[in-house]
Amino acid sequence: MFFQRHGPWAIGLSLILTLFLAAKAWADADRRAMLEMPDGVRLETFIYLPDQQPSPVVLMRTPYRFPAQSEAYYDAFADELTRRGYTFVMQNLRGRFGSEGVFDPFENAVEDGAATVRWIMAQPWSNGRIGTIGGSYNGYTALAAAAGAPEVQAVIADDPALDLWAGRRGDAVGLLPVLWLYLLDHGRWPDEAEKERANNVRDPSQIDNSLLGRDDPYWDTYIAGRTGTSDKSLRADIDRICAPVLVIKSKSEGWEDPVDLWKALRQSGCPEHRADHQLIVSAEDHTFHLNQFGKVETDVTARIIAWLDHWLRDGDLTDTAPVLYRPDDAEPFRTADDWPIRGAETSFYLGRRFSLTGNAPLLAAPDAGMKVHALQIDPAKMSPCGDYPSQTYLTAPLERDILVAGPMRLDLFARATTPIAGFSAQVYDYDPDRAEPLEFVTFGVTHAEGLDASLPARLTLDMHSVSHRFKAGTRIALSIGGTACGYAEVDHPDATYEILHGTNAPSRLIMEAVAE
Repeated sequence: MFFQRHGPWAIGLSLILTLFLAAKAWADADRRAMLEMPDGVRLETFIYLPDQQPSPVVLMRTPYRFPAQSEAYYDAFADELTRRGYTFVMQNLRGRFGSEGVFDPFENAVEDGAATVRWIMAQPWSNGRIGTIGGSYNGYTALAAAAGAPEVQAVIADDPALDLWAGRRGDAVGLLPVLWLYLLDHGRWPDEAEKERANNVRDPSQIDNSLLGRDDPYWDTYIAGRTGTSDKSLRADIDRICAPVLVIKSKSEGWEDPVDLWKALRQSGCPEHRADHQLIVSAEDHTFHLNQFGKVETDVTARIIAWLDHWLRDGDLTDTAPVLYRPDDAEPFRTADDWPIRGAETSFYLGRRFSLTGNAPLLAAPDAGMKVHALQIDPAKMSPCGDYPSQTYLTAPLERDILVAGPMRLDLFARATTPIAGFSAQVYDYDPDRAEPLEFVTFGVTHAEGLDASLPARLTLDMHSVSHRFKAGTRIALSIGGTACGYAEVDHPDATYEILHGTNAPSRLIMEAVAE
């Protein structure tokens, strides 16, 4: 048996943020306006009106409107919302399509959102009750508008990012932001050859020049870290969001921002609504349910409508538990008061290689002594998405179901012949009887410094939380290697990476098994 090593990029990058690839001639819009912002920049805005006015309004602000792509997406929003008696307002962000100014990611969203809300409040077709909606980056703009405008009374945020660092994990430099910039430039994700230009650059500061053909200040800020750049984050503005927020976290987005948001709202959000926010943890892919909105009703799209009806129309709302989660899209949602769902800590220890295919076991207890799995890695010549070496570990077929509703982590003992190195880990659900035996579950990445070729270092790879059931008879698979597909090496030379395991270096995968 051979495991191809997939990273978060290879698994689902095509899904990340693609919800917004949409175009429209906007001939069907009831009105087009150029809204003037406080600094004089005008933003192209489209208004879709229901039969009866004035009405509650749902606002979406977006940088995505690519010609000849996914026209049905915004049509579906407009049709569904106006059919239900809402006005739908769709606005292009600064520097995007018909809007003036320069698009600077994670800038101007609070101020421009607030100015747009104030304008809506003054329109004769608005009854003064406003909600905002969006997923991923549009989820950020939906939250930003609420942070700047107390008039907003409801928010739908599907897999939102809270700041430009959503792509960073464990101090490793994720390539999603620069690939996203390429998408904004070209209206498509880079192809495989273009991705290789991003992966095989040793100095991440030059990746934007290699892929985009320019030095991009957003990318420069992103790779520099958080210091002195808090203005590109909503984390300090959570207390200004005084509207109930429905937060949706899907399985494949790879960041914890939705969970961080929900926890921060419950703890330090506007006191009036701290108990009203709800987190939905779904088993589907990134922004799946907003992609279905107005096309196919799902239990989550129905929940979105119910949320708007309740907070903007005083309708009834069922399932008011703080958390709804499910491990499989075929199961009904479970309810909980908090996230993650606590359970019995369960560890699987890395074992020695045991098969001709090179796989190794995941064990209930560590082997005696200390064993080593060595990987030869040269970031300048290898692509993490293709030829990076890795070591795969497998449990025996599980004797019982293991339900995980929260994060996993890898407690990894390692050495390297370079003082700085990148390690990654991916967890899969493996069932050879399925048409697709490997099901991606979660991943973690870390950038390690101060490594010594002779001394084991203990590293922690935190993985994004999921709701997933490993069923009896299936196996848990863990793949460990250098930096993951979709992440850049930072000054990592050609080196030997050593994965250590045994009683003297008890590397282990840790999860909490939820009682059922």
